[in-house]
Amino acid sequence: SSKELGELETEICRHICERVDQFLPDGANPYQQLAAWVGSIPRSEPVELFTTNYDLLMEQALERHRVAYFDGFVGSHEAFLDAQAIDHDALPPRWARLWKLHGSINWTLSRTKQVCRVQKAKTQHIIHPSHLKYDESRRMPYLAMIDRLRSFLRKPSAVLVICGYSFRDEHLNATLLEGLHGSSRTMVFAAIFGKLDDHPDAGAVIERRRVIGRAETEERRAPDEQHRGARNRGGPGRELGPRLQEVPPRPRPAARDRPRGDEEPEKRAVAQAVDLRRNRM
Repeated sequence: SSKELGELETEICRHICERVDQFLPDGANPYQQLAAWVGSIPRSEPVELFTTNYDLLMEQALERHRVAYFDGFVGSHEAFLDAQAIDHDALPPRWARLWKLHGSINWTLSRTKQVCRVQKAKTQHIIHPSHLKYDESRRMPYLAMIDRLRSFLRKPSAVLVICGYSFRDEHLNATLLEGLHGSSRTMVFAAIFGKLDDHPDAGAVIERRRVIGRAETEERRAPDEQHRGARNRGGPGRELGPRLQEVPPRPRPAARDRPRGDEEPEKRAVAQAVDLRRNRM
């Protein structure tokens, strides 16, 4: 019955949240390293962090490194979602934005049935793996979080680095492809463990991007020679290749294989660096 399904869903969410509700360990780990990088790099605008994880490990890492961040909620006891603040970009550059695309274990429903953030939630508000996952992602506050990803990908020369994502969420894949389709200068780098052939979902996204790129090229072709020449020069008619691909490391040529004269610029650079260090001492 529908009641039994609802109870099962609640029980599944409870078990998921119990497993991911962990404290961030001390010492070097990816969360600490990312937070340290966010807190140390000079920048002209806040860093945007997008995660599908329910846990609070990223929040703990940012707080340990004293990195101020905004996650869309305002308040303390029952922090409420401030949609206007989410759309507003006026934050100090030293801040970070943290967007939890699938919810969080400290999200719950208030007495007025509004999603809020609390210290410890008894009933969590998350998007758990199910056949309703895509439909739930189109509701608030998840819709606001996805809109932030769309807005980020529309920025001029946006660069998104993905790590630990399985490419199995259709609503996220569609957003990535939409961003790449909308801007030829947007770039997405995916760090994937192992070979690309071992990740068919990521390969499917790449292939879809190739199809879109070919379709864009066909639409932009013109019969006249002027447009044909622009394509040959890499102009508006150039083919848009995939932005997600397996990039093998390029070996550095041996000294004997380098063109003659290549060593001199390197020697001069080293000498300049040594002189600069001596002047500072």
